[in-house]
Amino acid sequence: MNTDTVSSTGEREYDLKAAAELLGKNPSALRMQIRRGSIRANTRPIDGDEEGGRYKLYIPESEVEKERKRLESETQKAHARGVQPTTEDGEATVGRAAPVSAPGPDVAAALDALLTRQEHLESELRQEREDTRALIRAVEQQVDMLKTMVTAFIARA
Repeated sequence: MNTDTVSSTGEREYDLKAAAELLGKNPSALRMQIRRGSIRANTRPIDGDEEGGRYKLYIPESEVEKERKRLESETQKAHARGVQPTTEDGEATVGRAAPVSAPGPDVAAALDALLTRQEHLESELRQEREDTRALIRAVEQQVDMLKTMVTAFIARA
């Protein structure tokens, strides 16, 4: 199976699967980047597809190189921040969530303050709802009273 071609401009192109392998990515993830427009790709109809509804994606070599450099840059930044790609026993952590340490005292205090604020706002909201319902009932009573007055006025006329 031919996984790469040459475009009309003379640039080498890779099919989706080959480009994903070169970048160490899942083809679905690469397809999503193409849909979002962060990676440019060319489409060509699949040979033998009479309806013309199916096509194959080809990613130019320049786009593959640009994405590879971006990934390398992100990896270097992660290493500079001290992120370790493996655990102490050498096992890779790719695809697993990193262990999260307990929040520090400042974070815990901030979370408590946010929780208190949320409870206060919920209490205010409940009070506003009760006040609104009481106002609606008062308006309904006034409407009923006006209806009665209008009916009495029409009956006298």
